[in-house]
Amino acid sequence: MFIEYEDNDVCVVYKEAGLAVQSGKAWQKDLVSILKEMHGGGYVGVVHRLDQPVEGLLTFALNREAAAELSRQAAGRKMRKIYRARVLLPTPRSLQMAQTARTRVQTLQDDLLRDTDTNTSRVVMPGTPGAKESELTWRTLSIAPDEKTAEVEIHLHTGRHHQIRVQMSHAGLPLEGDRKYGAEAAAAAEAQATQLKLCAATLTFRHPRDGRKMTFTCTPTWERNETDHPGE
Repeated sequence: MFIEYEDNDVCVVYKEAGLAVQSGKAWQKDLVSILKEMHGGGYVGVVHRLDQPVEGLLTFALNREAAAELSRQAAGRKMRKIYRARVLLPTPRSLQMAQTARTRVQTLQDDLLRDTDTNTSRVVMPGTPGAKESELTWRTLSIAPDEKTAEVEIHLHTGRHHQIRVQMSHAGLPLEGDRKYGAEAAAAAEAQATQLKLCAATLTFRHPRDGRKMTFTCTPTWERNETDHPGE
């Protein structure tokens, strides 16, 4: 964890992969408990979340007024989140999709249904009871020389459970290191541990007190040198 910015109202944090935002388990350290300790047990309001295996930027409110305003921004899509990911290109079709997305932004619109028993989500037919409409746009930043992976930028327009991982996999572009939804899932037991290549790389919102626009960025772990700061 690294604090990118802090004042009396907000705290912007870089979360590393593997750290839970809130674990709900007394024995497991999580980001909220760490921040509460740092602030002497004071108020720390969760505005939005990242899945435990995802790295990147989060903002927390340090008073209830800030929490209400930031939550309004997050719910009304005024809080902008841009992700970076590395996707697998397992088929000629997936490679063609990545090549097309170099010059034209692609949109994915699906209905997602969450299964709380298995802690997973899946794409279902429109009109399925309990399903929620989900949308993201993405573009290709680069394709590896061996044409087996691509670096992509993803704009999340709705905030559904495991949305990026589910929609990209359903489109034939599973995220590297994703054993739950990716092409590697079948070999999860035998596969060597690999970090999920997904990072919340850019976060933009309006300051809850004075309304000024605030933007923060970080570099994904897989693109950094060991001595690099997350925000560099």
